[in-house]
Amino acid sequence: MAERRMSPVLKWAGGKTQLLEQIAANMPASYNHYYEPFIGGAAVLLGISPTQAFVNDVNEQLVNLYTQLKTAVDSVIRMVNEMDARPCDKELYYAIRELYNKKIAAKAFDAECAALMIWINKHCFNGLYRVNNRGLFNVPYNNKVNGKSIDEDNIRAISEYLRQSDITITCLDFERACDGIA
Repeated sequence: MAERRMSPVLKWAGGKTQLLEQIAANMPASYNHYYEPFIGGAAVLLGISPTQAFVNDVNEQLVNLYTQLKTAVDSVIRMVNEMDARPCDKELYYAIRELYNKKIAAKAFDAECAALMIWINKHCFNGLYRVNNRGLFNVPYNNKVNGKSIDEDNIRAISEYLRQSDITITCLDFERACDGIA
């Protein structure tokens, strides 16, 4: 398990960071398996860091993000840092959003999509993740020009945790994700 306290990579609507202490206090002292059918920003998973977990979300790009952090963290970090090296203006934001949407439409699941998702999350309005009826990301620019989109130490700790623990990551409807929970 990672040695430092991990925190979510993304700002996510419905995130549980502020409720983490109460959630942890109400969990059983011991359990066999940890299931999270709606991983979202992963605040609870990262906060309690179980050694064995089954996590899921129906958002394919979100699942890709965690998969890429587990398998290709260096590539994700490099690509986010490359985007952060340029001052962000409205034109750049919309160009990157268009690239991300092309990859979404192509059902691309790779390190570049994960990096684009992280960067866009830091530069879109209020950190929202919203898609239109075609599944394309449509949140407007937030006017954030500069700043790091990632905490590299945190992302590396998350990657190490995901690689060293028995974490199954799936992209299923929540009912299917909960099949077999006893």
